[in-house]
Amino acid sequence: NFLRPQGEMNAIYVATDAKPMRAGLQDNVWLAIRPKQHFGQIRISTFVKAKRMRIDFSGAGLPDNFSAELNLKIRDAKDGTAVCTARKPFAEKIELDFITPKLWSLNEPNLYYLDCELVQNGKTIDAAAVRFGFRELTAEKGALFLNGKPIMLNTESSWQGMWQPLWYASEQMTRKSIRAMKF
Repeated sequence: NFLRPQGEMNAIYVATDAKPMRAGLQDNVWLAIRPKQHFGQIRISTFVKAKRMRIDFSGAGLPDNFSAELNLKIRDAKDGTAVCTARKPFAEKIELDFITPKLWSLNEPNLYYLDCELVQNGKTIDAAAVRFGFRELTAEKGALFLNGKPIMLNTESSWQGMWQPLWYASEQMTRKSIRAMKF
């Protein structure tokens, strides 16, 4: 459905962030098959104090003056229960009122899925699901707060011994670092 028929050109794009790279690709790389018209990448920001959330779409493959509806559904990741549904005109930034969710923390990592469906003239053009947690990390007067509660971060210097050949951090070393940082 997404690849062009034999004889036509297919395009593969590799996107990186704007920072200059000195050592090549260091993060995970994957091939995402997207329809010709798509809403791009989804970024979710949650604002606990303001009781709002924002959904940003970047890198959309849509023509100028594109008009469509966006169906949104937020589901609890544990049981799939829908906790919020909305239908909005598509825009690069969408804001929703807070839904009084279970907040994410290290001790209670409550997660949700955001299902996005882009619909034009009754036809689904693009769809995706993104997993996320409602949380807000802030800093005030030299202290860190997670969801309004003070936290203390522990860390370790992982430069020595962490980097394996080809700049690959093993799962064991990553887990060791995370355990050392648990607050």
